[in-house]
Amino acid sequence: MKICYVSQNQLHLWENGETAALSSQRMEQYFRTLEDLDKRNAWKTEGTSARFQGQHNPYEHMAENARVTYTAVALSANHLYYALNLNNETGCIQRKTLSDPNGPEGMVLSNRGFVGEDFCLQGERAFLSVQSIRGQWHIAMLNPENGRYDTITSGDTVDSHPVLSRDGNCLYYDAAGYARNEDGMVLGKGPRSVLRLNLNTNQLDDVLEDEKTNFARYEEDGTGGYYVMARPYTPPKIREGGNPLGCLMAPWYMIRGMFTFFTAIGKLKKDGNVPAASGPSAAKQTMHLDGEWVDVQKALTENQRSGAPYPGLVPASWTLEKGSPDGTRRTLAKGVLHYQLLPDGTLYYTNGRHIIRRTPEGKEESLVQGKAITLFAVLPEEA
Repeated sequence: MKICYVSQNQLHLWENGETAALSSQRMEQYFRTLEDLDKRNAWKTEGTSARFQGQHNPYEHMAENARVTYTAVALSANHLYYALNLNNETGCIQRKTLSDPNGPEGMVLSNRGFVGEDFCLQGERAFLSVQSIRGQWHIAMLNPENGRYDTITSGDTVDSHPVLSRDGNCLYYDAAGYARNEDGMVLGKGPRSVLRLNLNTNQLDDVLEDEKTNFARYEEDGTGGYYVMARPYTPPKIREGGNPLGCLMAPWYMIRGMFTFFTAIGKLKKDGNVPAASGPSAAKQTMHLDGEWVDVQKALTENQRSGAPYPGLVPASWTLEKGSPDGTRRTLAKGVLHYQLLPDGTLYYTNGRHIIRRTPEGKEESLVQGKAITLFAVLPEEA
């Protein structure tokens, strides 16, 4: 079994108890390019004439200040895929060969302005969440062989966590509507609800929604039930007046009529942390995790005090739940940032510090420990 994961913005590959750090040739090439630009333009600020004229080297210190972050990882039988956000300028998806993960890489795509997250890979199809110019996120279908993709959802929404149904005919994803003022500025987001898109008929159906809950990554269990992550939703304060929740839900309901199906598809600092604010909040250590700002130090302390066997960086209120055909749900795990379900019913999930395996019988074991695990993907032995 193999697990690819990102901890403190470093790519790793775990295999049967052994962990190896992997390089990103695309990231290394990007920094080499910035350093070369700095050197080639150094003459603008060197020498007496340059100092006299007050010229400026626009590339000076760019390499040290650049933010390059991993935004997605995925595993297939033969390859490891990862996505990068290069300083909010360019995005790319790279492909490594699992038999030689530090060997030459292949480029799947590289586009200026591209940002892709939530990579779902199945056979010759891949789905991911892609950011648009106005800040919306829509689901796209990608051909991992040639890098071509088409967006298949629309609306003034944030669409994320695409997961294929067991038969491959439907795509589940969660969506939250934006609320904007008259100038188009975003006031906030509504709660995340789960939708099901039929890839054959284009029909879009509501699956799971609650005004007080953010649902994420819905997946069928093969027996009529499902798994889903659930987190508390708090509406932002909107000062224009009126009903804040109704305002937030309005664009969300509009996508049902606006929905169009088009055929055929970095947020952290380099070290995985965001500097603490000054003043009263200076003690906070915040990270941007799955679209939310989280006080990770507070969450870790509370999880340790609660006696959690594997305390993590996300609040205990971020849960992984099991839904039954009769409509009931029960909590399987607390403090869950991301999970993956294998065909045999085994669950893997991370809480930011551990990657934990949970058997169908409910036994849990930590396989990987890191300081800030933000992404992971599992490849079972039989794949």
